Amino acid sequence: MNLASIALAACGLAAGLTAQTTWIVNAGGGPGVHFLDLPAAVAAATHGDTIRVQTGPFLQGATPFITNKGLTILGDGGQVPMYGDFTNPYTIQGLAAGRAFRMAGFRRVGDGELNVHVHQCAGEVHLENLRAFSHSAMFPSWPAIEIHHCASVTLRGVETFGAPAVEIDHAAVVLVSCRLGLTTLGVGGGPCLRASNAHVDVVQPQFDPAWSSTAIQVWDSLLRVGGDATARVAGGQFTLTWQSIPIETFGNSIVLLDPAVQTPTFPAGQPVMVGSGTLVVAPVPASWTAGVTSPGQLLTVHATAPPGATLWQALGAPGPLTLVPFPIGLLGIDVYQPFAFFPANVVPASGVVTNALAVPASLPTGLAFAAQSVVLAGGVLELGMPVTLVLH
Repeated sequence: MNLASIALAACGLAAGLTAQTTWIVNAGGGPGVHFLDLPAAVAAATHGDTIRVQTGPFLQGATPFITNKGLTILGDGGQVPMYGDFTNPYTIQGLAAGRAFRMAGFRRVGDGELNVHVHQCAGEVHLENLRAFSHSAMFPSWPAIEIHHCASVTLRGVETFGAPAVEIDHAAVVLVSCRLGLTTLGVGGGPCLRASNAHVDVVQPQFDPAWSSTAIQVWDSLLRVGGDATARVAGGQFTLTWQSIPIETFGNSIVLLDPAVQTPTFPAGQPVMVGSGTLVVAPVPASWTAGVTSPGQLLTVHATAPPGATLWQALGAPGPLTLVPFPIGLLGIDVYQPFAFFPANVVPASGVVTNALAVPASLPTGLAFAAQSVVLAGGVLELGMPVTLVLH
């Protein structure tokens, strides 16, 4: 299919959203505003509704809530303040199968990490462009994002730190273009990712635990890490002359690591992983997108695969990541909704293929896309790791 058919598929995805209600939250009130705070809007909304939060007159924004509803919560402008702490987190709990919760476009105001709990969710949860930049006076001592017993969770463009930044237990999770540990301000720290009894895909990471010993720890889990030469998983640096191993495993864990991903260690030649698990260093096909995507913008999709392989980049609606696995990989696109392929590419020597598409300006914010590649290399067909993005 050509790019026009992809745009038509995107319009098809939007068709089911037109009948839902959109609520506006602004602590300062004003014309068109329905609620002064987010919890009241969450309580009033029903499954499928969209809540748009605006920055209030004194940096009021998104206060914490608890919900089991399939909602889309968007921060207007992508930088709406969010608050909360470990005693009062943003909580998505008990989301039923067949429902989707999406939250995108918020930043932590003041010192401190993000505080988000995703527990006992059989539906799909998508967290995007949620950012914290500066730790409090004490080093982080609790997880920033907890994902426990969930069927399908995706994080894209999430930036935070913690102990660890993301904790996963009995869940399927995809993290794409996330910065964990040190933030863009050069502060933060702590372990980046801890997972047990989980299936975790990490695409295009920027993981640096700073003062902590290990970036990633996994127990009895499958961990796949992919990306290009700008992706990074570092070990914590205790002194100027000693840095620990980036990945540590326990039990029967399996780690698939793309050799393009930087795993800086010291001294030279130190292995990138220790523990009782199995490490396989080989190309891991993956897809990711850059930046915040809004209607009318150019959508750029990057994908990695072995040089010389044939790659088809698909674009469609996100599907449950715990869908029964196919022999060629885990399917992240819902094949029962409109989807299309970019023209086939032969993967260049860099191992990276880039496709671009102008997102129709008529599409509503809150619409979710998924991109996933299909790769043919050496006569073997494989599904790449997917990425989910929310227009906001």
